[in-house]
This record gives sequence, C-alpha cells and structure tokens, in this order.
Amino acid sequence: TGSAPDVTEAVKPIVTMHKACLDITKGEHKIRTLAVGIPGSAWQQLNASASKLAADMNSSIQEFAQSYPDGLASYTDFPFPYEKNDLWCSDGLHLSPKGYTRLGRDLAPIVEKIIEKCS
Repeated sequence: TGSAPDVTEAVKPIVTMHKACLDITKGEHKIRTLAVGIPGSAWQQLNASASKLAADMNSSIQEFAQSYPDGLASYTDFPFPYEKNDLWCSDGLHLSPKGYTRLGRDLAPIVEKIIEKCS
C-alpha cells in the first residue's frame, strides 16, 4: 500500500484559495474568509487513515486562519458530526438538501459575527 498523504500538500490548495481572496483587499475594505472544517464521513468511520488526514488537515487550516494578520481569516469546525441520517446522502459523503439547510443555519451566526467585526 502507498504512503500516507502529505498534509501540507493536501492543505495547500485550500490555503492558496484563502490567500488569493485575502490578497485582493484594498484600502479600508478588508475581505474576510471563513474556512469550514472537513466534515466526518462514512469513509472516515471505516478508515482510520482518512479520519486522521481530515483531522490533521483541519488542524493545519485552523493554524493558518489563526496566524493570518488582523484576524481576516476565520476557521470553524464543521458544525455537526456525520451520522447515518437524513442530513447526509446515501453515499455517506455528501450532504442532502436538508443537510445543506442545516449547514447554512448553523453557519449563519458564525458569519454574522465575522460581519460584525467589519463594522
């Protein structure tokens, strides 16, 4: 079997995307980003390596957000765990429409706090 994925390489595209958004800040208008942690999944429940990679990636993304100047990048863990229920599609990976509604409702107060920082 192959070696474990490199967390730094796995996180690189996510950090690059956030930096690209943050780099377009001009003058007093400061763009902020929110990184949402990788959610659990059926695969992670079956595969300890996948679960560890997701946890390590989440830690790395959180470290990036916490270290970004002026608090412009924020991180939050995915707001609810993976469980075999109607929030998730039968593939055990993707959210169902009800799951996306729940995600939006759970993230709304977090986004609201970020917006309040802009005032």
